[in-house]
Amino acid sequence: MDASKTITSIFMVVALVAMALLAISVNQKSSPEKAGATEFALLPGLAENLRSVERITGFPASHIRSVRLVRTSGEELAVIREQPDGDEFQFETLPPESVTAYSAILFANAAFLDGLRSDNAFAVTGFADENVIGQLTYTSFDGLVLKSIVFRAQDATWLRMIASHAPKLEARYVETTDYDLLSTAEIIEFAHKLNGRVYRKPDE
Repeated sequence: MDASKTITSIFMVVALVAMALLAISVNQKSSPEKAGATEFALLPGLAENLRSVERITGFPASHIRSVRLVRTSGEELAVIREQPDGDEFQFETLPPESVTAYSAILFANAAFLDGLRSDNAFAVTGFADENVIGQLTYTSFDGLVLKSIVFRAQDATWLRMIASHAPKLEARYVETTDYDLLSTAEIIEFAHKLNGRVYRKPDE
C-alpha cells in the first residue's frame, strides 16, 4: 500500500514538473507572437485590415502612412505612423471615448476584402454611391492615396476604390527616409490600376 502511494506521489510530482516545463516553453515561444499581436492594439482591426488591403491590391501594407475612417454619422478617426514598416501608429488627433465603431469598420472591411479576388473587379468612370456604410482612406509614404468606399446599391453591397498619386506627399518622405520606397512611376501605375475598381460582395 505504501509502495503504491509512493509510486503515485512520484508520478504526480513528475506530471507537475512536466506541466510546468511545458508552460514555460509555450510562454517563451509565444512571447514574440504576443508582442506582435499587441503592436496594433491602439486600434483593433487595423493590422487585419492592412493585411487584407495588401492582399487585394498588391500594395505593400508596410508603406501605408495613415488610415482615416469615416462613419455613416460623419465622425472621423485617423491613425498615422512616422516611418515605413513601423508598428507604432498614433492617433492623429485626440482619440474618441470608444474606438469600437471604428474597429468594427476595419474588421468588416477586412472580411469584405478577404472574400474577394483581385480579378473580381470591374472599372467604371462613374458610380452612384448610395447609402454609404463606411469610408477608409489610406495614404502612403510613396505618395499613393487610396480611398475605399463601401455602400449599398441595387440590393447589394459594393466596394469602390478611388486612387491617385500625391506628388507633395511623396516628396515629403522619399528624400527624408532611409527606407526603399516605390518610385514615382510605380505609384502612378498602382494609382492607375486601382482607380475606379468596383467590387460586388459575393452572395453568402
